[in-house]
Amino acid sequence: MRKRYQAKRKTKAPKRAYQKLVQLSTTKDTDKLINYINKNRTAENSDGFLYDLAEYASDENRDFIIHLDRKSPVEELEEYVKEIMNIHHRNQRVQVPSASHYDEEASVNDDGIFDDFDTALRTVGLQFGFFDTE
Repeated sequence: MRKRYQAKRKTKAPKRAYQKLVQLSTTKDTDKLINYINKNRTAENSDGFLYDLAEYASDENRDFIIHLDRKSPVEELEEYVKEIMNIHHRNQRVQVPSASHYDEEASVNDDGIFDDFDTALRTVGLQFGFFDTE
């Protein structure tokens, strides 16, 4: 009997993890995003909730999760990083690498691209984090 109850019991660990992610990644409307997490029942047991949270944040113009295909051009990464810095970290100035410094055909998956951007972000105490969705 005891094992059955434990198997059905939901954990709040995923919700807490999403809340921590928001707190670490955003500075604007953090409460609004955390309230969305708290009210959403799928946050506790859905593999797709990260996508839901990213879409909600995007709809609210509070992007903090970037959706990029590994073949995306460097320009797209540059634009995303600048936009997110403007929304969530306005008081921090970072010299983001320019896409013009890379080969015209370069994609975000090319060697050194993420490292260059991450190095720039680390100068102001920020960094990239990655989710493996495959």
